[in-house]
Amino acid sequence: MFTEEKPGQCPAADPDAITICLVECEAKEKPGECPALQPDMAGICILGCVSDYACPGDEKCCSNGCGYGCTRPKVTAGNPGRCPPSDPNAITICLVECGDDNGCPGNQLCCTNGCHASCTNPVVPDKCASVACLAIFCEGQYKPPGECCFVCPCFYKGKKYKEGESFMEDCNNCTCGFSGEVTCTKKVCGGSGKK
Repeated sequence: MFTEEKPGQCPAADPDAITICLVECEAKEKPGECPALQPDMAGICILGCVSDYACPGDEKCCSNGCGYGCTRPKVTAGNPGRCPPSDPNAITICLVECGDDNGCPGNQLCCTNGCHASCTNPVVPDKCASVACLAIFCEGQYKPPGECCFVCPCFYKGKKYKEGESFMEDCNNCTCGFSGEVTCTKKVCGGSGKK
């Protein structure tokens, strides 16, 4: 999620400070994920960065088990989905229960809130979340299986047809189009003069 950046800067952090894992605000994140912490890993308790944008290039501000430092993001090739967002008000003990997705059962991911790493059920993105659909208002609107947007059916001579469905009317081919309109070819059928 990208939000508009606020003006100003955060105050400088004391690099010699020993900190508790408390996240007070949500900073913008660069794409990618921090490498998983290794079980029983002890990091240096130095605050080398405060957000991804304090790091050069594509590096991210990642936990080392106690402090934070700029690190290249890991290449994700584990389980599908992504880790749920961290609770910005959470205070946790810095335990590392997993090193990567392979150490987690089933489709769980090894997720970290910057301090604590544990196997967590993934959040699978909704494929329709980023799709803009036209607002439609019609009788019998429906959402086709596997699609994100509602469509209107066609009603022709008392029958209902789905969008894209074709049917014959005498010798003419008719198609149910977008917004419930039926279009037909205009052949003269059977020599009777009918259209």
